[in-house]
Amino acid sequence: MLKITVLCALVIALVSNTVLIINLIQIKKQNASLKQDALRYEKKAKQLSTVAQSRFQPSKIKVKPIKEYTYDNSETAGEIMSTAEAQAIYESDEKYRKVGLDGIIAPNPFGNPSINRGRVTDKLAQKYMLRMIDHPKERTRRQVDWLASAVQINKAGLIHQNIYRNILNRWRNIYDFSHLKEDRQKIIDLQDKGE
Repeated sequence: MLKITVLCALVIALVSNTVLIINLIQIKKQNASLKQDALRYEKKAKQLSTVAQSRFQPSKIKVKPIKEYTYDNSETAGEIMSTAEAQAIYESDEKYRKVGLDGIIAPNPFGNPSINRGRVTDKLAQKYMLRMIDHPKERTRRQVDWLASAVQINKAGLIHQNIYRNILNRWRNIYDFSHLKEDRQKIIDLQDKGE
């Protein structure tokens, strides 16, 4: 009986040691994995820090004359340059501070440089949309993208944001101007209500 008890104790000790060794191996693997993750995150943080520093050090960016920046149709939101480039221009000359950083990144394509995307009100959105509806030459990709972005940003608290968004998204996403009569009537109805 004593032999069986001793044998059981040895088996239990052997199993316990085996489990402990397996757990220790798994912990070491996890530690190695965590160290690799930490190194990866540290490397990524350094890269992001470098990008952030370049954004906030406009003197390191070569600024072209603002007229040389052109709108690329593959871009969206009516933006013609990166935030870092716009920041460099904003810092370079006092006159650009009047239009604000957004007015440099995405200049107003409707001809009013003092109105940036954040300052588009219901009245302006309706005016710009009617302009595009009534004048085919005004229906450029940049104008549609810019106004759609302004409606999305909605800093002026647009009352009819959903109406504008639905129309502009159709114009923007599939370049569908086949419902201009109905679109015009919706905008005119809003104006008639004084909204």
